[in-house]
Amino acid sequence: MGMYDTVKCKYPLPQHTEVQDHTFQTKDFDCALDEYTITEDGKLVLHEKIWEVVPEEERPYYGTEKWSNPLYRLFGSLRTRYLGDRVIDYHGDLRFYTVSRNKLLTFKARFTHGELESLTLESVEDCPLGEV
Repeated sequence: MGMYDTVKCKYPLPQHTEVQDHTFQTKDFDCALDEYTITEDGKLVLHEKIWEVVPEEERPYYGTEKWSNPLYRLFGSLRTRYLGDRVIDYHGDLRFYTVSRNKLLTFKARFTHGELESLTLESVEDCPLGEV
Protein backbone atom coordinates (compact mmCIF):
# COMPACT_ATOMS: atom_id res chain seq x y z
CA MET A 1 0.00 0.00 0.00
CA GLY A 2 2.23 2.80 1.21
CA MET A 3 1.61 6.51 1.34
CA TYR A 4 0.08 8.60 -1.40
CA ASP A 5 -1.29 12.07 -2.13
CA THR A 6 -4.95 12.89 -2.77
CA VAL A 7 -6.61 14.71 -5.65
CA LYS A 8 -10.06 16.29 -5.91
CA CYS A 9 -11.13 16.94 -9.49
CA LYS A 10 -13.52 19.86 -9.97
CA TYR A 11 -12.86 19.81 -13.73
CA PRO A 12 -15.50 17.67 -15.48
CA LEU A 13 -14.41 14.05 -15.84
CA PRO A 14 -14.71 12.64 -19.38
CA GLN A 15 -16.46 9.40 -18.33
CA HIS A 16 -17.67 7.72 -15.16
CA THR A 17 -19.10 10.96 -13.83
CA GLU A 18 -20.44 9.03 -10.82
CA VAL A 19 -16.97 9.45 -9.29
CA GLN A 20 -16.75 13.22 -9.89
CA ASP A 21 -16.98 13.93 -6.14
CA HIS A 22 -14.56 11.19 -5.10
CA THR A 23 -11.24 11.92 -3.48
CA PHE A 24 -8.70 10.22 -5.73
CA GLN A 25 -5.27 8.86 -4.89
CA THR A 26 -2.03 9.46 -6.79
CA LYS A 27 1.57 8.39 -6.43
CA ASP A 28 2.84 10.81 -9.07
CA PHE A 29 4.06 13.40 -6.54
CA ASP A 30 5.96 13.03 -3.25
CA CYS A 31 3.51 10.63 -1.53
CA ALA A 32 3.61 12.84 1.57
CA LEU A 33 -0.17 12.88 2.19
CA ASP A 34 -0.45 16.19 0.34
CA GLU A 35 -3.81 17.32 -1.00
CA TYR A 36 -4.36 18.73 -4.49
CA THR A 37 -7.34 20.01 -6.48
CA ILE A 38 -7.76 20.27 -10.24
CA THR A 39 -9.96 23.36 -10.51
CA GLU A 40 -12.90 23.94 -12.85
CA ASP A 41 -10.66 26.09 -15.05
CA GLY A 42 -7.86 23.51 -15.27
CA LYS A 43 -5.34 24.70 -12.68
CA LEU A 44 -3.57 22.39 -10.24
CA VAL A 45 -3.74 23.68 -6.66
CA LEU A 46 -1.69 22.39 -3.72
CA HIS A 47 -3.36 22.83 -0.33
CA GLU A 48 -0.20 23.55 1.64
CA LYS A 49 0.16 22.39 5.23
CA ILE A 50 2.87 21.53 7.70
CA TRP A 51 2.99 18.76 10.28
CA GLU A 52 3.43 19.84 13.90
CA VAL A 53 4.19 17.87 17.05
CA VAL A 54 1.30 18.05 19.52
CA PRO A 55 2.39 18.90 23.09
CA GLU A 56 2.05 15.89 25.38
CA GLU A 57 -0.58 17.52 27.58
CA GLU A 58 -2.88 17.92 24.52
CA ARG A 59 -2.72 14.25 23.49
CA PRO A 60 -5.75 12.02 24.15
CA TYR A 61 -4.21 9.66 26.72
CA TYR A 62 -2.16 12.19 28.65
CA GLY A 63 -2.88 11.92 32.37
CA THR A 64 -4.52 8.50 32.14
CA GLU A 65 -3.11 5.15 33.23
CA LYS A 66 -2.55 4.24 29.55
CA TRP A 67 0.01 7.07 29.32
CA SER A 68 2.63 4.76 30.85
CA ASN A 69 2.48 2.65 27.66
CA PRO A 70 4.81 4.18 25.00
CA LEU A 71 2.37 3.24 22.23
CA TYR A 72 -0.42 5.32 23.76
CA ARG A 73 1.95 8.31 24.00
CA LEU A 74 2.11 8.31 20.18
CA PHE A 75 -1.66 8.67 19.65
CA GLY A 76 -2.44 12.21 18.61
CA SER A 77 1.23 13.19 18.52
CA LEU A 78 1.02 14.94 15.12
CA ARG A 79 -1.39 17.41 13.55
CA THR A 80 -1.43 19.53 10.44
CA ARG A 81 -1.60 23.28 10.17
CA TYR A 82 -3.09 24.67 6.97
CA LEU A 83 -0.90 27.31 5.29
CA GLY A 84 -2.96 28.18 2.22
CA ASP A 85 -3.45 27.26 -1.43
CA ARG A 86 -0.81 27.54 -4.13
CA VAL A 87 -1.29 27.08 -7.87
CA ILE A 88 1.36 24.65 -9.14
CA ASP A 89 3.10 25.27 -12.46
CA TYR A 90 3.04 21.54 -13.20
CA HIS A 91 4.33 20.21 -16.50
CA GLY A 92 3.60 16.55 -17.24
CA ASP A 93 1.05 13.80 -16.74
CA LEU A 94 -0.80 13.26 -13.49
CA ARG A 95 -2.50 9.92 -12.99
CA PHE A 96 -5.11 9.60 -10.28
CA TYR A 97 -7.39 6.72 -9.45
CA THR A 98 -10.37 5.51 -7.43
CA VAL A 99 -12.58 2.43 -7.10
CA SER A 100 -16.22 2.37 -8.18
CA ARG A 101 -18.49 -0.64 -8.65
CA ASN A 102 -15.56 -3.05 -8.20
CA LYS A 103 -13.56 -1.32 -10.93
CA LEU A 104 -10.30 0.58 -10.56
CA LEU A 105 -10.65 3.76 -12.63
CA THR A 106 -7.46 5.58 -13.60
CA PHE A 107 -7.60 9.07 -15.11
CA LYS A 108 -4.73 10.94 -16.75
CA ALA A 109 -4.50 14.73 -16.63
CA ARG A 110 -1.89 16.28 -18.91
CA PHE A 111 -0.58 19.67 -17.81
CA THR A 112 1.56 22.00 -19.88
CA HIS A 113 3.21 24.77 -17.88
CA GLY A 114 0.42 24.71 -15.29
CA GLU A 115 -2.48 24.52 -17.75
CA LEU A 116 -4.64 21.40 -18.11
CA GLU A 117 -4.33 20.30 -21.74
CA SER A 118 -6.36 17.09 -21.57
CA LEU A 119 -8.15 14.81 -19.13
CA THR A 120 -8.78 11.22 -20.20
CA LEU A 121 -9.94 7.94 -18.71
CA GLU A 122 -6.75 5.91 -19.03
CA SER A 123 -7.93 2.50 -17.81
CA VAL A 124 -10.71 0.53 -16.18
CA GLU A 125 -9.64 -2.66 -14.41
CA ASP A 126 -11.38 -5.23 -12.26
CA CYS A 127 -10.69 -4.63 -8.59
CA PRO A 128 -10.65 -8.02 -6.83
CA LEU A 129 -10.81 -6.44 -3.39
CA GLY A 130 -14.07 -4.68 -4.15
CA GLU A 131 -14.86 -1.21 -2.85
CA VAL A 132 -12.08 0.33 -0.79
